Amino acid sequence: MNRRRRFRASVLALAATAAVVAATLNVPAASADVPAPYFASSANRADPHVITCTHPTTGVNGFCLYTSKDMGQSQAYPPANYYPMVETRVHWSPNGYSGWTDEGVAFHEDDISWVPNDAKHQWAPAAVQSGSYYYLYVPNVACTAHTGSCNIHNSSRIAVARSTNPFGPFDYQGYVPH
Repeated sequence: MNRRRRFRASVLALAATAAVVAATLNVPAASADVPAPYFASSANRADPHVITCTHPTTGVNGFCLYTSKDMGQSQAYPPANYYPMVETRVHWSPNGYSGWTDEGVAFHEDDISWVPNDAKHQWAPAAVQSGSYYYLYVPNVACTAHTGSCNIHNSSRIAVARSTNPFGPFDYQGYVPH
């Protein structure tokens, strides 16, 4: 019986301590709209993916950040393409948290054979290094219609591109089969 009382007392003491700590912390609410300084870029970028890489010019080990570039013109692409994107960009940093440089376009939607002209759906890149190659995986759509057997809602594929340079350009290789 004494064990149960001690256990209950320790649980209550722990809960009281947690309540006091939580009450004294002044934590701001989360927000996507943050003031400068920005992590890597103040330009419209989305869906970041980071890997370790070596700068191809300097030979310095660091980090490559692959992002989608949001065109920021949702009203120009009805119906309902709220985040039009056509390119994957890469940024480089020596330490992964500061000193980011924009290394340009690594891969463009126009380089994928099965993507319709002006689809504007290249998003959420991911990358990996295997041997002397860097592989880039980028989702896109094979159709831009909103109805029918092939439509934007059921035509997503993941394009695979390859380069010996982590900054690209990446050459289209094919897509990940369903």
